[in-house]
Amino acid sequence: MLYRRLPPPFERTGKEIGLRFGIRALAVNSDGRTFENNRYLAKSQKKISRLQRRVSRKPSGSANREKARTALAKAYEHVKNQKTDTLQKLTTHMVRDYDTVCVRNEELTKMIRRRPYAYLLSDAGWVEFTKLLRYKCGWYGKRYIEIDAKFPSVQLYSSCGSKNAALAENKNIQEWACPKCGAKHERAKNAARNTLIEGLRSLTSE
Repeated sequence: MLYRRLPPPFERTGKEIGLRFGIRALAVNSDGRTFENNRYLAKSQKKISRLQRRVSRKPSGSANREKARTALAKAYEHVKNQKTDTLQKLTTHMVRDYDTVCVRNEELTKMIRRRPYAYLLSDAGWVEFTKLLRYKCGWYGKRYIEIDAKFPSVQLYSSCGSKNAALAENKNIQEWACPKCGAKHERAKNAARNTLIEGLRSLTSE
């Protein structure tokens, strides 16, 4: 049996990060950095729809239909390659820069079966993103921590730990100040920080 040799581990940086996934942005980390959602499928949808109509107009079994079907398959393949290339580069840089990556289990496999999540999640590439992060952390000697999907990362104030359930119900609230300690928060960055805090806490409780 052949075994694949693992690449040498990346150097330790002494840094940890928490991630918050989204639709407007692919992810925001606990340092406040935003990773763009390129929406490759949405940008190519007009071309793909035109190619789909072309396939449907061609007689079944004809050479022209096969040519149209091949062109459609190439368009989908192009979108896939664009997304894969972006996610590969992003996750490699992330694993190189941080020793510990903490993410919240968003129960993506359940969400992707529901509309409109299926299209949005497929376009954003959350599932691929988390898979790449998980195995690259293993490859390069870094730590991948996944916290429970029920953890209220949005509802907690990362500055002091107090909770406001209304934040989960009203997604239009993007910025606020904690009424207890006065610290100002941005929704995605605050959730990413809470994910990091909970992920590191889970290590100490093991």
